[in-house]
Amino acid sequence: MAEDNMASDAAMSPKITVELLRQLRQAMRNTKYIAEPIQAYIVPSGDAHQKHAAMWTDGRYFLQASQQMDNNWTLMKMGLKETLSQEDWLISVLPENSTVGVDPWIIAADQWKNMSKALASAGHSLVAVQDNLIDAIWMDRPTRPSTQLITLGLGFTGLFNLRGSDIEYNPVFFAYAIVGMNTIRLFVDVKRLAEPTVREHLQLDTPSKAELSIQTAPYESVFTELQAVCASLGPKEKVWISDKASCALTQVIPKAHRSPVPYTPLCLAKAVKNATEIQGMKMAHIKDAVALCELFAWLEKEIPKGTVTEISAADKAEELRSPLPETNRTLSLNEIYLLDSGAQYIDGTTDVTRTMHFGSPSAYEKETFTYVLKGHIAVSAAIFPNGTKGHLLDSFARQALWESGLDYLHEPGYYEDGSFGIRIENVVLVVPAKPKYNYRNKGSLTFEPLTLVPIQAKMVNTDLLTQKERDWVNEYHRQCRETIGAELQRQGRKEALDWLIRETQPIA
Repeated sequence: MAEDNMASDAAMSPKITVELLRQLRQAMRNTKYIAEPIQAYIVPSGDAHQKHAAMWTDGRYFLQASQQMDNNWTLMKMGLKETLSQEDWLISVLPENSTVGVDPWIIAADQWKNMSKALASAGHSLVAVQDNLIDAIWMDRPTRPSTQLITLGLGFTGLFNLRGSDIEYNPVFFAYAIVGMNTIRLFVDVKRLAEPTVREHLQLDTPSKAELSIQTAPYESVFTELQAVCASLGPKEKVWISDKASCALTQVIPKAHRSPVPYTPLCLAKAVKNATEIQGMKMAHIKDAVALCELFAWLEKEIPKGTVTEISAADKAEELRSPLPETNRTLSLNEIYLLDSGAQYIDGTTDVTRTMHFGSPSAYEKETFTYVLKGHIAVSAAIFPNGTKGHLLDSFARQALWESGLDYLHEPGYYEDGSFGIRIENVVLVVPAKPKYNYRNKGSLTFEPLTLVPIQAKMVNTDLLTQKERDWVNEYHRQCRETIGAELQRQGRKEALDWLIRETQPIA
């Protein structure tokens, strides 16, 4: 037993970053990459789309970060009152008149603006470093993917209705687009457009129509093409660009022509799903629920044998998010198992979290789980005026926890470092609600669940639920049994069907 513990501790030991930081600090002084030495370098968490080193993360990753970071780093716990912002921390540690560098392609324009202003107020400056310094010291960086793209039908409302796999488990590909009144320019590795189906889909080999044409260009040429577009604009013509777009692209557009917006028309259109997309989302969640019912039925049978690990559980269903090998643990009957998973299907994307116990949960575990469930129900059943901001519903999820002196830092749930975590997560569709009155004809909205996976009744202290909350759980489970049960029966998956029926019995 002692040997196992020692092996586990070694596997979780922090990655030693002394040499990596030394190389990065050398690059910060190297005129090959920068005109003048810089005193700090910011590495944002996104992509294009020297005595101190600090890393900011939210509450979901506090424990993991503290275990995996060596003592060269300071962990900055976002969401805590005492945690400084990046700007304030830099101001507190930098010598006077320092220069801070960042790759302008991977920092959003609004973030650049706010950070530049804050640093300038303390006598520092923020500068663009065109050569990414992490890339400069990353010796074994993989090449950018160049797999063929696939097409979706016209029933979907994407700009191009193309899918890729450039980021693992995500149906996306690296590209830019400039949308004009009559022309759309797609900037992508042109070799990826070689398939006849893709070329036909984009009508690349047919004569351009006067009212609309699609043009393609190399991915790297977006900078010069955008410059050319801006040079051709009339005095009063504007370019819409998201304020979340990269600083590099935003600054190509002269201020006189630049119109930054929090939500572009494309972003707004993407948020509203048509009938084909809604049906696709529902089908994707049915497929996913079938897989999860199978998985949970398998876990219920196998965990008592003491041979199931986090990775073997993830391997059982490829759509599940894989845990890191170095944190792989054997699952037992004496602890909570939180599964946060999602899958990409041609017709939709899923994201679901369930918290299970395959033994006998403690009274405290059931109590905290039930508070989280009450918050989940409060948000799911909420009726609110059209136009309500999403963050205003957050207190609904927190109320039951607050009343017991508990809370969470990030995603709704309850988490105790080193002990357990509880989260219940569904994907929902915003639909019209029909309350008794319609104040000023604003209309009301509510949520319809797309995720149809049972919530484990064993984890619920039913005495803490109101009758209305019990009714919600029973109605939700009726939908799960009716919709997913029919599909499991159609596919002949008896073990999973039996599990589903057991888990969706009405709660008293």
